[in-house]
Amino acid sequence: MKIKNILVPIDFSDFSYNALVYSFFLAEKFGAKISVLHAIALYSESFEEKEQLKKLDKFILEHETKRQQLLDNTRRKAKQKGRDIETYLIRSVSISAGILEFMEGKNFDLIVMGNHGNTGLKKFFAGSVSQRILRLSPIPVITVHKNWKKRSIDRILVPMDFSEASGRAITYLNDFKKSFDNKCFYVHVIEQDEHPEFYNVSFSSILEENPQLKTHIIKNLKKHSKSKSDKNVFDVLEGKPHKELENYIKTNQIDLIVMSCRGHNLFENILIGSTTEQLVAIAKCPVLVVPD
Repeated sequence: MKIKNILVPIDFSDFSYNALVYSFFLAEKFGAKISVLHAIALYSESFEEKEQLKKLDKFILEHETKRQQLLDNTRRKAKQKGRDIETYLIRSVSISAGILEFMEGKNFDLIVMGNHGNTGLKKFFAGSVSQRILRLSPIPVITVHKNWKKRSIDRILVPMDFSEASGRAITYLNDFKKSFDNKCFYVHVIEQDEHPEFYNVSFSSILEENPQLKTHIIKNLKKHSKSKSDKNVFDVLEGKPHKELENYIKTNQIDLIVMSCRGHNLFENILIGSTTEQLVAIAKCPVLVVPD
């Protein structure tokens, strides 16, 4: 898949501007165009009081004028850095709905979004814009942490559970990384909840008790990675996926995580969010999420 058109939704916060600068780096790598979008949300509560209706249109127009000025200023600053961008201002019932509706019928290949980097997952799973876009976007999404400043991709982490979803992430990755000379870390995490017959009777590591299991998993990782690069690293971890991967990211100085929005654990997805969503909420490095 070629990346020729990148969409960057912004709200004029520092973290969304950081995502915009990151998109400049990607655009240079792929020779892509950048479109910057700001959506003004018209929440339903704005219409509850009849006396507010007369003032509403005037308020929205004033609000749009100010936001358009900010967009124009963003375009000028990008121009000063040698970047030509297109800017758009839209109204919608909600931010996420506006972004998704704007994309319809347009040939965007990638969304780059800022991420607040909430340490607590409760706010993230309560319905943030990033979460809704991750779940509903028909194209890949990269989330960029508010403090991420590195403008290179030297080390890529690819969590794998051997599902069709992780297979799609691998296919996209192999196209994506053609523009980079990097090292890939393919990792599978053994979850205790998936092996109750073992952990109910033992406090030992399943990898210690069954050394052949790690060898078998690594063999499958190599097979499913579809890559023969001698730079590849294959690892097997044990525990809660998002916790183990968070530590792995820090230890190995990962620059990008590539994974699908859905894994094989539907029960977890419905109740507390997928491992992907958890990593997006806590990871300090960018996360590239491939849609179902």
